[in-house]
Amino acid sequence: DDRERVLAEIQAHTQGLSDAIDFDYRLLAPGTSERWLRVRGKAVERDDNGTPLRIVGTLADVTQLKQQERELILSEQRRKLALSAAQAGTWEWELASNENHWSDEIWELYGLEPQSCRPSYEAWLMAIHHDDRARVEQDLAAAVEQGTPFQLEWRVNQCGERERWLMARGRPTFESNGKLERYLGIVMDITERKENEASRDRLEAQLQQAQKMEAIGTLAGGIAHDFNNILGAIIGFA
Repeated sequence: DDRERVLAEIQAHTQGLSDAIDFDYRLLAPGTSERWLRVRGKAVERDDNGTPLRIVGTLADVTQLKQQERELILSEQRRKLALSAAQAGTWEWELASNENHWSDEIWELYGLEPQSCRPSYEAWLMAIHHDDRARVEQDLAAAVEQGTPFQLEWRVNQCGERERWLMARGRPTFESNGKLERYLGIVMDITERKENEASRDRLEAQLQQAQKMEAIGTLAGGIAHDFNNILGAIIGFA
């Protein structure tokens, strides 16, 4: 499966189309598991026509490195699947430089086009609903001042769409001298949870109202019963 690609790499170098040879390929060895080799080389001597006369290079076994790369790719794929399923994204905030790093999921959560702006503290603030912005900014400033973890909830600043709620959790990391260095965290879509909470609150309010009406009805019924007894006595006496 790799042979045609390998020959093309070598021919490109011998024909002067590339400055050096640098490629990986799998080794077919009977009775052994798949092994990866890495070839690097360069023509050190050419004739007057530019045809290589001598190529010097190295050959290294990179099987373990390839396995680690594959595990890293699979781990990243699993992470993305987990974040996608949880409707979440990860972020990092360097305090000294004020640089932000957002995972791909963050853009969608904030309602922004991917890479439409530079990830920053200011871009994050602008994505927050204006009614929640001051509160969130104040709570975050307090956490940063104390160097403590935080949990923030806010509405996304979107127009003409279903109201969406996000929750951010951040954990601080410190330099060796104890100075606050950065925050690492996650952002999750909690719209469904908020809607369930609102629905539960409405049901609880309705239940409380029904209980009040029931109590009033019971009280009214008792008063009516007592009043009826009084009227019966009056009528009998009359």
